[in-house]
Parts: sequence; structure tokens; C-alpha cells
Amino acid sequence: MNRTRKEGNLERIAYHEVGHAVIVHHFGGKLVDISIKANVESFGRTKNEWEKFVGRDHSEITIDDLLLAYRQFVIGCLGGFAAEYIYDREPKNFHFSKSEKDLRDVEAILDEMRKLQPSKQNTVELIFPEAVEILRMKWTKVEALSAALIQKGTISGEEAAKIIESEWGG
Repeated sequence: MNRTRKEGNLERIAYHEVGHAVIVHHFGGKLVDISIKANVESFGRTKNEWEKFVGRDHSEITIDDLLLAYRQFVIGCLGGFAAEYIYDREPKNFHFSKSEKDLRDVEAILDEMRKLQPSKQNTVELIFPEAVEILRMKWTKVEALSAALIQKGTISGEEAAKIIESEWGG
């Protein structure tokens, strides 16, 4: 399948991917790279070390630590949507974009969280505001990294971390 996109959407895609990256960095995750080059599966991607965590044996960590890691992973997955929400000036009737992979990842992890802690409500509606708040606090960094990503198309995790941590990024 050959995916196409309008140039006007390039900025939105960059903000979406950077939303993921800034939250991963916020929680101490290691970024591998960020790209807005379309492929068969998506219009862009943010690769990070958290992806290695999902689906692994977790027998050596506590349930509380696992729940915290899962929650951070979900917030990171929702970071793309949160960036779009802020980018769109927080519309009242915001709809999640068509990033099916992000939503599948979120629902899979929320299902795991519900199994581990059935009494607690873990829903997108309850966790999404956390992603929005993190990005609001770091919005100048989101803008700086998005501009760099639009210019280059792909940015290494190391370069992204430098931009996020720089003073001029806010």
C-alpha cells in the first residue's frame, strides 16, 4: 500500500510524533529516533526503548512499578493526540486522529492495567489530561523539536534529547 499525505498535514504529523517524544523524554525513556517520513504502516513514527518493555517478562518487578510503567507508556502513546489537541487550540469536540496503532497500544496496556488492578478505572478519558498537561508545560520544546523535524524529516534520539533539553527550547 502506498500512503500519501497533503503537505499541509506535515506540520500536524510532526507535532503528533514530537508529542510522543517529549513525553517519553519527560519520563526518562530513551528516544531512538523520530521521523515524519511516511511508510506502509504510518505517516510518521517515534521509536523508543519503551517498546522493548511491552510484552516482556515482568516477574522481577513489583506490581506497583509495573502499573507505573504501564501508565507512563499509555501517557506516551497519548502524547501524539495531546499534541494535536493543543496544536488545534483545544477544541471542545476533539476527536482522536486515525492513528490506529497508538489506540491499539493504549487499549492493550489499559487492558493489562485493569487485570492487575481491577478496582481502579484506567481509561483514556482519565489519563489523556495528564498527557495534555505535560505537553502544555513543555510546549516551547514541542515547537522547537517539531520545527527541526519538519526541516530534517528524521531526527536521532540523541539530537531530539538535545533539543528538548536546550535552553532555547523553553
